[in-house]
Amino acid sequence: MNKKSRSKSLWPLAGLPLLLAAVVLLQGGGLDKPVSLLAAAALALFALGKKPAETLRQRLSPLALAVGAYFLLALAAGLSSKWGWVAVGEWAKYLTAFCAFGLVLARLEKGAVDRLCGAVAALCALVSLLSVDAASAGLLSRPLLALIDRLGGEYALMSTGYEVGVRITGIFGNPNALAGLLALGIFLSVSLLQSSETGKERLWAAGLTMCNTLGFLLAFSLGGMAAFAAAVVLYLLLTPGEKRFSLLVTLAETALLALALAFAVLPFLGRAGLVGLWPLLAGPAGGVALWGLQRVFRPAGRGRTAAAVTAGVVLAALAYVLLGYNWTGGVALDPGETLRRSVYPSGGSYQVAAQWDGGPVHVTVESQNTRQTVMHTSETLYQGPLEEADFAVPEDSRVVYFNFTAPQGARLERLTLSDGQKVPLGYPLFPSFVANRIQGLWANQNAIQRLEFFRDGLKIFARSPLIGSGLGCVEELVTAVQDFYYESMYVHNHYIQVMAEMGLLGLGAFVAMLALAALALWKGRRQEEVDPLLPALGACLAMMALHAGVEAVWSFSFYQLICLLLLGAICVRFARPVEKLAGKRAGRVAGLALCALALVGGGLMGGHVVAAKQYAEMKAGTRPQYASSMDSLARMDAYGWAQYKLDLAVNAATVEGVYGQRAGAYAARLRTLGDYEINSQLALYHYLPRGEWEDFFAASREGLEQKASSDAAWQEQFAIYEAVFASGAVEDPAWFAGQCLETYDRLLSLNQGRMGPVALSPENEAFLRQMRELT
Repeated sequence: MNKKSRSKSLWPLAGLPLLLAAVVLLQGGGLDKPVSLLAAAALALFALGKKPAETLRQRLSPLALAVGAYFLLALAAGLSSKWGWVAVGEWAKYLTAFCAFGLVLARLEKGAVDRLCGAVAALCALVSLLSVDAASAGLLSRPLLALIDRLGGEYALMSTGYEVGVRITGIFGNPNALAGLLALGIFLSVSLLQSSETGKERLWAAGLTMCNTLGFLLAFSLGGMAAFAAAVVLYLLLTPGEKRFSLLVTLAETALLALALAFAVLPFLGRAGLVGLWPLLAGPAGGVALWGLQRVFRPAGRGRTAAAVTAGVVLAALAYVLLGYNWTGGVALDPGETLRRSVYPSGGSYQVAAQWDGGPVHVTVESQNTRQTVMHTSETLYQGPLEEADFAVPEDSRVVYFNFTAPQGARLERLTLSDGQKVPLGYPLFPSFVANRIQGLWANQNAIQRLEFFRDGLKIFARSPLIGSGLGCVEELVTAVQDFYYESMYVHNHYIQVMAEMGLLGLGAFVAMLALAALALWKGRRQEEVDPLLPALGACLAMMALHAGVEAVWSFSFYQLICLLLLGAICVRFARPVEKLAGKRAGRVAGLALCALALVGGGLMGGHVVAAKQYAEMKAGTRPQYASSMDSLARMDAYGWAQYKLDLAVNAATVEGVYGQRAGAYAARLRTLGDYEINSQLALYHYLPRGEWEDFFAASREGLEQKASSDAAWQEQFAIYEAVFASGAVEDPAWFAGQCLETYDRLLSLNQGRMGPVALSPENEAFLRQMRELT
């Protein structure tokens, strides 16, 4: 490859990263449905033709087939879900990602994979810049996100800035998803840096590398860090021996520069004006510094010297982490600031000996046992002046937190418990956000609560182990299986998420997809000359697979899109086609299949979008609404049909004739969904006006099964019972009272052995006492 053609392959085309940026930013703003429609249209348009057919027949590999199977199972899970109004949002993510994969498969030349990976690296760097900027001056991010919101986005509703003293949250409002995306960008930009030959190429790649790395570090996702560390090891192992030393040095230089920049950037995060521009410029400035280091020190080779330096770098990294964690000192406490520090004392009584300079210091001491860490609660042991702190630690305590405040400011120098244990205050070798994030590390409540999420996800999976309960089922069913109330759309483990939504079939397809990609890379490494891109793609694959086990990253549309693009890159570059599917007819059939899937998926999404728009117009009074209109919308929308049938069941509850009969049939159909909101409306606005009392209570209880752990749901139902009783519509008060008490008995049964018992309001309790007097 000559220098001119090589330069074209390394430098991303201007249009591709801009197109990816537009798609990702629109997805991040919640515009998944319109984006999925555009993606489906693009695939339907570009999958057909002589050239795509010829290309596809060379790419019908086991990996491509596994991705197709995963997509089809997601399609089925979306249509079979009882909660179509939630499933359609998840389906939009799958549709966009699969269409992107299909376009790569049908249209991307093998030699253009470098440009695709370069475009992804550039996209990630842009996201990093915008995320850092959103946490400071907002020069670029504020107008851009506002523009997307004018198109219907929801960035204004997200936390897209800075958790003071903790980390940046990123433009997508989730630092864990940001870290997962930027980790992929780091591997791809480092690969670009390693393979660059000219000074301009190296400067560009160094800038991308430092922008991605600084953003990743500032997001500081503990799960992301662990997955990234493992992926780095794999990156080194996959790299040929003669290039491994150079890669290690590059990674070490990048890490040191990013750490130095983090120290320099922290004081300016959360600040507007000119000083807030420095965090935005820090990444590119670090790129120039890395470029300079690469020019001066870019060694290559292997042997004893390389091995010795490699061992030295690894030991130095471990020493830094251990020394940084254990070497502590004093810390300044600004007025209005709260400093949180943790220790792990045994049960017993304690006093503190403290030394500080400045004004008075106030401290709140909290303890958490295992149950409290899971539920994100704590027990306050002491609250008052630091010098008078005296408290007893429970025997079952896992961690004790000290929360310091100083209204006039102070500098804490030393704090020691009466048993001699020191409370760590300042960490000179760590940036402040790292020091703050590692508090309670050995009893991390987020990590412990993740295990509870996993268990609840497995409970949902057990309800339908083979095919799952459909897309969106976790959000809707988690309150039916949990031991204490919390809200979560996802399990935070994509393997369990897929098991719950698509059963063992879905899990098999997802794991096969990752495993076959790994196999394709492994076979590629056994070639005489290893593709320079292979180690980076292997590291990206490891990051995707490992991070999926501890975070909900795959449930973010922009992350899933990038993952499918990279799987497409692996498929194009390394996967081998199934011999029996390499004929010309197979290519044409594959093109037709891709086009058909795009049309079906896009058609389903289009039907939902059109129906939802018409229904909104009816509710706004700009479009006439008839009973027949609801039937038409329900037929049009495969996902949101329940809302239209509910509308008819409620509004035609007491109508005589065909629509009254249809309203009753729709009510019976809707009750099979077991949704709390739907059942509550049916009970109050369908069965109550019709005088169908047994169905009134049955619908109420069926809905409560879904929201079993919600205080608000139980309180609302008993409030409805009370309002109905007070209305004078009840003909047999004793029977009605017995039904109310039967619902209460179900609550008592539910509360047995629960970690977080459901509580009723005082008004509910008073009403139940009244009901007991009637029986």
